[in-house]
Amino acid sequence: MPSAHALPSLVSMNHRRSPSEHTHHTHPDPGGLAELLDLDATILSGYLSELTQWVRQLGRPARVRRILDLGAGTGTGTIALAHRFSNAHVVALDRSEHMLHTIRSKALTSGLADRISTIEADATAPWPPITPVDLIWAASSLHEMPDAKAVIANAHASLTPGGLFVVVEMDAPPRLLPHDVGVGSPGLEERIHALLAGSFNSGNSHPAWGEPLQRAGFELLATRTFTIDLPAGSTHAPHPSTIGRYARVYLQQVRRGLAGRLSGEDAATLDILLADSGQHCLLERTDLRVSGSRTVWVGRR
Repeated sequence: MPSAHALPSLVSMNHRRSPSEHTHHTHPDPGGLAELLDLDATILSGYLSELTQWVRQLGRPARVRRILDLGAGTGTGTIALAHRFSNAHVVALDRSEHMLHTIRSKALTSGLADRISTIEADATAPWPPITPVDLIWAASSLHEMPDAKAVIANAHASLTPGGLFVVVEMDAPPRLLPHDVGVGSPGLEERIHALLAGSFNSGNSHPAWGEPLQRAGFELLATRTFTIDLPAGSTHAPHPSTIGRYARVYLQQVRRGLAGRLSGEDAATLDILLADSGQHCLLERTDLRVSGSRTVWVGRR
């Protein structure tokens, strides 16, 4: 969701990163990234619940005893999987000790410390010896791997027969702003998205993973796109203040990542939106929404 958790891959134009909701790379702003991932988890909790339930229905829940969260980030997927598969032990693998510490803290406060463990490792390097697992979860992380083919092969080798490899990717940056934010020229978000699309390593470049999974020996069990649309104030949306904080942290990352590429007017408009207070600031708006989509591929060994 993301991995959720996965959103930061879209905004870290100056360094490689991977949402879900998940990171296995070093970041200059781990605190801000962790906050963004956690807000992403809060806002998209309904989507994540639907996704994990769907994955559970595809597999054989009673046989899922060990799960690997590959590029686990702050543990959004780790915690969700531990709740969904109540008899399973979940191993969170990430390169960042900062993120793994966060996961261990969450596991403790969630009463899941006995069913969650962590491994500090780089998923792009040869994997450390692990007990065969029944499900591998890679949310917004596989496209970040310099050698995704090797990672997929490692996943196939690490799964028990019949085990599932779940790959989640964000299809585009999230939509958050109204067309006219009340200051500057209308269409700010459209212009930001155009710049993101033209950025090297913008975080949205990923193949359709079905064919690579099949070439590695997986049966492509299912592919599904989950659409997310949460206008502030709607029945299933979080409180507008939560969406406002989410938009602010996300657009702060965008503002830094696009430094020098935004027009003077758009940079000034973003600064007004990102202010701590004011008529147009994100923290006080009630007209924001979170919309986007995730595509999921499920391969079975």
